[in-house]
Amino acid sequence: MPNIGDRLEEARKRQGISIREAAEATKVRSDFLMHFENNQFDFDLPDVYKRGFLKIYGRYLKLDEDKLMTDYNAVLLGASKVASKRENREFFGRMDLPEEPKTLGGTESAPPFGEHSAKVAKTAKIKERPSSGPADPMEQKTDSTLYWKIGLIVAGTFVLVALLAMLVNMLISPSTPVDEGDLASTPPAATTPATPTVPTPSLPDPAQNGPVTIIATANAYVLVRQENNLEELFKGSLSAGQSVTVERNGVIRVVSPEIQNVTVEIGGERFKSNQTGLRQTYYGMDGPIAPPQSR
Repeated sequence: MPNIGDRLEEARKRQGISIREAAEATKVRSDFLMHFENNQFDFDLPDVYKRGFLKIYGRYLKLDEDKLMTDYNAVLLGASKVASKRENREFFGRMDLPEEPKTLGGTESAPPFGEHSAKVAKTAKIKERPSSGPADPMEQKTDSTLYWKIGLIVAGTFVLVALLAMLVNMLISPSTPVDEGDLASTPPAATTPATPTVPTPSLPDPAQNGPVTIIATANAYVLVRQENNLEELFKGSLSAGQSVTVERNGVIRVVSPEIQNVTVEIGGERFKSNQTGLRQTYYGMDGPIAPPQSR
């Protein structure tokens, strides 16, 4: 009875088809078709592809596909039985081989009675090394490098947070007006006294009363405080040309972060500081005076 390969080759030659023409028509490689015709099914290809290519080739040659696949399954079954018998025969053959006796104390004998080769002795020493012994220098170096990296990451995080906090503080803190509490708490002795534009008169009697007018030549924030009892006579912002008149009893202190924009009118005369920025000036009943001594 002809096998699968013989039937495929006979059908192809009967129809006058070459292997090359069959490969082009079926889109199956010519070497696979040659394996099929040689009845060789153990070449390197998954079984699912072998089955598919064999069906395509049988259909192309007008052969019975079902009969072809039945014969192919029989071939595989026979091959598996042969392989199983071969494995069993090899297994029982290995069992029949006598094991050579080992001489106690010889080089082939297992420790502790036998002699150890240099490689075995080295392996035994490595295994016997206690786990609590000193770490390998490479491991210590790796651990040290890891600790340094962790430390640098933590330090960099703190620096970044500090910089972000400073940036947020700069963005949200107002430049003007000056905080009223800061103006009120500025010590007189810590500031540079304003240079009077007129001769400084002697300190008048604090019991005298009189009006004082504060005039803004440009936008300015002004704090007017009575020096004898620290009473606030005026506190607020004045726009250019705006003025305010207060009644005072004794020496007054005029504080402003824009002192160059503030003019003080007393008894019909106007006085202006020749300094700029955050400054404070003192006025008696007749005009500017030197800062009073700290109490």
